[in-house]
Amino acid sequence: LRMIDQAGESDLDNRMTVAPWAPSVSLPLGRHLLLMIQHLERHKSQLFYYLKLQGKGVDTADLWG
Repeated sequence: LRMIDQAGESDLDNRMTVAPWAPSVSLPLGRHLLLMIQHLERHKSQLFYYLKLQGKGVDTADLWG
């Protein structure tokens, strides 16, 4: 959160960046951060369901705090 704050609203909205896996796609820094968070959220959900199927004692409070 400190680094996002340090980047500032202007850079989040206007600084164009590329990801190493898609060098031909240029997006604003803030959009790349949003996509990264969505990606991690998917993996978190996958892990949650994997653990549930394994019979582990997890519930939604473990998933979302």
